[in-house]
Amino acid sequence: MTGPARHAGRGPRGMTIRADRARTGASRGRREHTGVVDSRPVGPALLATLRPDQFQSTLELTASFLRPARPGRLFGTGRVVHRVGDIASLEAALTDGDERLIATATATARVIPLDEAPTTA
Repeated sequence: MTGPARHAGRGPRGMTIRADRARTGASRGRREHTGVVDSRPVGPALLATLRPDQFQSTLELTASFLRPARPGRLFGTGRVVHRVGDIASLEAALTDGDERLIATATATARVIPLDEAPTTA
């Protein structure tokens, strides 16, 4: 993990975008960056607050792309904004190495038992 120390309810993460993945204005690039926002800062922010027998399922994700991502390091920071029962509201920001805001996202997730989580087989 890159960035500040991990705290419950926050999920700082870092990754490197290769030149062949930083396609300016391409819908493929936006889809990939949506995945980055969901799997890097948003998901881990909630996961950091869960018990070992729990997992999270994204119900809704909205991303706003503010500028193209260039090759190099990207950093995401997510946080749990509000949680009632098994429903959580999350938000995240994706910045580049110069701390310019690349994208923002909000999400709604449901806490589920780990044994109900989908497997990748």
